[in-house]
Amino acid sequence: TQQHAQQHTQQHTQQHTLGQTSAASTLHAPRQPPIPVAAIDQAPPPPPRGFSCAMEMFASLKTALQTPRHAAQQVLNFGMIVATALFIWKSLCVVTASESPIVVVLTGSMEPLIHRGDLLFLWQHSEDRAPLVGDIVVYKNSNNQIPIVHRILEVHEGKTFDDTLILTKGDNNVGDDRALYPRGQLWLSPSHIIGTAKLFLPHVGYVTILMNESPMFKYLLIGTLGFFAIITRGE
Repeated sequence: TQQHAQQHTQQHTQQHTLGQTSAASTLHAPRQPPIPVAAIDQAPPPPPRGFSCAMEMFASLKTALQTPRHAAQQVLNFGMIVATALFIWKSLCVVTASESPIVVVLTGSMEPLIHRGDLLFLWQHSEDRAPLVGDIVVYKNSNNQIPIVHRILEVHEGKTFDDTLILTKGDNNVGDDRALYPRGQLWLSPSHIIGTAKLFLPHVGYVTILMNESPMFKYLLIGTLGFFAIITRGE
């Protein structure tokens, strides 16, 4: 009986001591500072839209470079685009019988009809039809490596097609083009003519002019096209 009473007294003492310890811990525990209402209600502002787009593009580029198979596929796709463009260009050369079926006007010598930056579509004459007075032709000679777009002012047919004599002039110029021909040459022959203008699109060729006059713009444009070709994912 005495042992049972002693055990009961010890258990009661331990429970009382634990209760005091818990109460003391509760009383002396540091209070956490309240969370400000503004910090809960106000979310951080989203990044600018342009910045988000840039980050997404760089993430896509990083993914493409990290996946060799995907990167190789994008390079092949870009090569296919270039090959298709070359095929279309060569096909136009064959169909029109012209070495340059599409040209861009670089000067204003044919104004007011044709302006700087206009895109011309050419067609080469055959031996069955010689150039006519009034035709707008593109020609090139040893004195001018850049093709010139002018109108035919005079035509003198010879015994053969190659013997035809042609004189040209710009609509906006005072005199004819003899000053542009090589020294001692007074006429053009059909072999100098690249093609006759059949159609033109106004101001479409300004991109080409900017690329020729500003190498920085050319490299930026090519780099941008290559960048988008790499990050574009195939379906």
